[in-house]
Amino acid sequence: MPVLNHDSMKQLTTLTCAGLAALLFTPPATAQSVLADDAGPHHLGGDDGVITPDGRWGLVRENSLATSARFYDMATGAHVLSVPSTGGAWSGVCQDAVVATDSRAALIGSTLMIFDMTLLPGNPLLAEHPVGVRPRDLEITPDESMLVVRGGHEWQGAGGLSIYDLNTGALLVTSPGEPQIYPSNRHSFDVDSVATSDEHAVFTSVVYLENKAFTMVTIFELRPAGGGPPQLVYETRRDNGSHQPGGPHDVAMTPDGQFCAVRSELGVALYGLAGPNSRQMWQRRLMGQPGPFGDAALDSIEVTNDRIATISRQSNPSYPIGAQVDVFDIAGSQAFDRVLGDPHDLALDAGGDNLIVRTHTQLLHYELSTWSPGNRLVPKSLAVTLTGSHASYGAGLDSVVIHDTRVASLVRDFQTTQVYVHDFGSGALTEIGNHTMPDKPIDLAITPSGERLVVSGTASVDVVDMNTGAGLLTHQVFSSGWWPWCDGVVVDDTRALAFGIGTPNASGWVSIVDLFGEPTNYCATNPNSTGNAGHIYAVGSASVTANDLELWASNLPAPQWTQFFYGPLAQQVPLASGFLCVGGNIDRFPLQVSGAGGIAVQPVDFGNLPGGAISAGSTWRFQVIHRDILGGSLTANLTDGLEILFGN
Repeated sequence: MPVLNHDSMKQLTTLTCAGLAALLFTPPATAQSVLADDAGPHHLGGDDGVITPDGRWGLVRENSLATSARFYDMATGAHVLSVPSTGGAWSGVCQDAVVATDSRAALIGSTLMIFDMTLLPGNPLLAEHPVGVRPRDLEITPDESMLVVRGGHEWQGAGGLSIYDLNTGALLVTSPGEPQIYPSNRHSFDVDSVATSDEHAVFTSVVYLENKAFTMVTIFELRPAGGGPPQLVYETRRDNGSHQPGGPHDVAMTPDGQFCAVRSELGVALYGLAGPNSRQMWQRRLMGQPGPFGDAALDSIEVTNDRIATISRQSNPSYPIGAQVDVFDIAGSQAFDRVLGDPHDLALDAGGDNLIVRTHTQLLHYELSTWSPGNRLVPKSLAVTLTGSHASYGAGLDSVVIHDTRVASLVRDFQTTQVYVHDFGSGALTEIGNHTMPDKPIDLAITPSGERLVVSGTASVDVVDMNTGAGLLTHQVFSSGWWPWCDGVVVDDTRALAFGIGTPNASGWVSIVDLFGEPTNYCATNPNSTGNAGHIYAVGSASVTANDLELWASNLPAPQWTQFFYGPLAQQVPLASGFLCVGGNIDRFPLQVSGAGGIAVQPVDFGNLPGGAISAGSTWRFQVIHRDILGGSLTANLTDGLEILFGN
């Protein structure tokens, strides 16, 4: 057998060259697992949630007469605390209800509750404020200094539009919003009604004039040049015709914070946010005047720094009911297309060059890098999926999401959902794979790494591999459930937090899923001089942020020179008395001597690695090589391999 001394062990990288007769080996996918379920009659339906950016805590809004905040330890899945509101008004559902940083969180419901997350697991309530009847939306400024709240209709002197100091929880400024309660069936449900940058906050409200709904837009400058609290610098008015026709539906701010686009049921307007001179730049009715939505579109507008994309329900008697796609530049020039199926959702990639539109029967790809104002939009490619059985919220609250060149989409087919993964990197929508979820859809989210897709149903949660479209986990919490109307799942690279309303007793359910599960051993190995095969395993977690991973090897001859190493690929090729299970560019940890009991331990410090950087979303393979004396001859042997998929 080949003999490896100290020097030859250092040459391990060269032994992975193509000159070896490689037997390619693909290890199994890392398993997903459910950390915890919190379901039952002890609490009511959850209809929005958030994971703190550091992945430490999860927060779910419990939608009841007195809204509660439910806190979860995302490491263990344990429910650690519930904080009910102390009074306030009727809440009902609202589109966005929970936001968080690592140190602060806020929830709107019966009241606005602001939390100091550093006080968990003790009571973190920092401040509580009344916000009127049926509050709608909230956002934290990117610099995490202010909380912007689109409150509800005025009740007992509270409601309207408010801005708070996030550090102290104190109210900074407030302004009237909707003047009275209007039945929700009078206008389409507004999807988003707040957009904010560090400099400006934009609110939308519905006002009724002569029994017709209009959209009022209010803009605050958050940091006036002269100092002091935020100031109201612009508001649309009836007398100059700046109110937008139709009730408010969606709002989006350009990434540079210079403009904000507002979608009402019947039109689009662009607002310039130049300091105290904020104003309406233009207002447009859409080509052919499509509408109203009839709740067919749950998201209706997306923006980049130079483009605005929007979808509408085309119900003009001259055309069959379907969808309309309109694209504008910042000057207001537009192009449009009409397609089949009720509109549901849309997504722009980060560069704004690719627009994906989801109707209940089609998935369409528009390449916007070459679009020309005034011309008819032409899809770059079309993927005809299943004929969906439902539109509106019955087809999911969100139904399409993009990561790089991958697109995930949902299609409801009566009591099940088809989950598709497509790639548009080649210029055409190419199906990568699909998965059937045995439930009706609510929401979907792709992990920041792009590796996993998580889909929540009315009473279940599924995990899908974005590389293959294959299902990795299907977990049923209740036999059936209702639509919470708000978000249904939030993710980071390590965990998924899914929630909903179970039937028949409207019990809330929350599931916390470990997206990466346990490290996976793979590859054959041979016994060493101990009579056993060397084995590698991990202690700690796969969290790059936690930085608590240790690699352990057992069943080693002792004391003998031992070395841990890692690389990006898996393989199985003969080497010395065993098999080399790691391929690609291999990096080696320092040599060490196995201890008593045949154990070796290698701490992994992600900030001080011997080679290839390990980041969230990446997969690496680890192994141990050791010197051995077998049959009186000096040789070397190896443990099995260990595959770890890392998260935040």
